[in-house]
Amino acid sequence: MLDEHINPVLSSLLEQEGFAVRQMRELNEGVEDEKVVEIAKEENMIIVTRDDDFLKLKDEIKRMPCIIKVNGFPEPSTLKENILNEINRLETEKPENTVLYV
Repeated sequence: MLDEHINPVLSSLLEQEGFAVRQMRELNEGVEDEKVVEIAKEENMIIVTRDDDFLKLKDEIKRMPCIIKVNGFPEPSTLKENILNEINRLETEKPENTVLYV
């Protein structure tokens, strides 16, 4: 699930790699972070965000795959590669309640 501040081009790039991608823009602008976490849990999705507020929701983010925290403003293709690398790492290491920084 891509936060509303993530370049929507990333959605297409990840879909080309076979991922189901939702954009928070689809949910309504300004939807509360707690609701986003709830939906991500229900749909077993990783949240990709620049927003530090998600990191404050420690209790709410339990038992979800992870949150990928984007630092800076990388190009969508670079961000896609970084995300794919982290997802591959998640699949092999299987950490729980992880925040990954890309």
